[in-house]
Amino acid sequence: MPPVPALALSSPHGLGVTTPRSAASRSARPSTTPSYNWESATFSRSARHIVTPQVGLSAMVSALGNLKAPWEVSATQKFTPRMSTDAAASERPFSVGRSRAQHMLNMALSTQDDQAKVRRLEQALEMPCVRYERAATPRLMQVARDAQSAQRELTKKERRAQRDAALAKPKAAPAAPSVQDEDVGDEEKAALRIQSLYRGGKDREAVKKMKDEETQAAPSSDQGLGVMLIVPATGFDLQTRAPGAQFAVSEAFSGPSGQRPWRADLLYRRLGADRFLQLLDEAEVLTKKFQDRIRKARGFFHTANGIIWHVTPDGEVRGLHENGSKIRDRVQVTPDDKLQIGPFCLDETRTCSCIHWLRKDDPTKSWNWSRDNSLRTRVRLATGEKA
Repeated sequence: MPPVPALALSSPHGLGVTTPRSAASRSARPSTTPSYNWESATFSRSARHIVTPQVGLSAMVSALGNLKAPWEVSATQKFTPRMSTDAAASERPFSVGRSRAQHMLNMALSTQDDQAKVRRLEQALEMPCVRYERAATPRLMQVARDAQSAQRELTKKERRAQRDAALAKPKAAPAAPSVQDEDVGDEEKAALRIQSLYRGGKDREAVKKMKDEETQAAPSSDQGLGVMLIVPATGFDLQTRAPGAQFAVSEAFSGPSGQRPWRADLLYRRLGADRFLQLLDEAEVLTKKFQDRIRKARGFFHTANGIIWHVTPDGEVRGLHENGSKIRDRVQVTPDDKLQIGPFCLDETRTCSCIHWLRKDDPTKSWNWSRDNSLRTRVRLATGEKA
């Protein structure tokens, strides 16, 4: 191997070497540095590492120290790991592990005894690992079906055993009734018979009394027959086609609810189907005529004293005080074709939105109603709420 030539430096000032200016300076150099020759300004072969830079792969790896090289670090290790406190909350509870859950399922399915098998299957299905593991969902469904079928079979066996035991049990012979028991039974039967006769007699008397009242209320002939119609008391008279017969409007269906069915049935039996339907049609005409007549007085109103009013299409007047007390009245049509409520008649000469009621005996006294279609008024009338 050829020897390494000596390193010649043209300017040794950058290496910390003093120039040969004087003997004093040369004598000032320490004599313990054999690696440098000041006369030739050269380094020995063993001192060349001082000026040779350490570069390359090995130098970089040694400079890293305890750290791994970049190509040895995985992609997951390059990022900052999550702390246990920073982990997102999960709905999956703690479980001892999948292996134990699978072992419990296998043990439950391999059990021969039905009761023990059902119990072990229920315990295995209650484990959180089995319940929240998506990979075990198909098998879990199959195990659940097996548990249900085993439970049904076990229930059938128990019921069958109970039925067989009940059939195998000897039936007790019926005890012979004593003479005293027979007497008591006859007495009870007689008492029940007397009570039924008494109650039946009372019911028959009530029915007979009701029929007598219906017969007295109904006229005996068609001449002058008063017929009840399904219209309000409007004041109109309905003239029939039969001479001398007049049908007055009465409250057939405005009375107590318990009397309405038998009143309508009585009319139907007395008049027949054709006459009854004809009267219903005529009553409907009268009802529409009455509703058109009171159209101006219909609606929602309020007065200066704080009372709110509602006049229905049938002429019913419903009022509500500020304290919650209610008023009930009715708009009627007088024989001279005027709208009347109590002692007041409607002044139909005015064309404003308000309506004015004038007292019949003193026309100077008026009662003014202002229209009020607000939702608040409707709610108060419906609920009876205080102002």
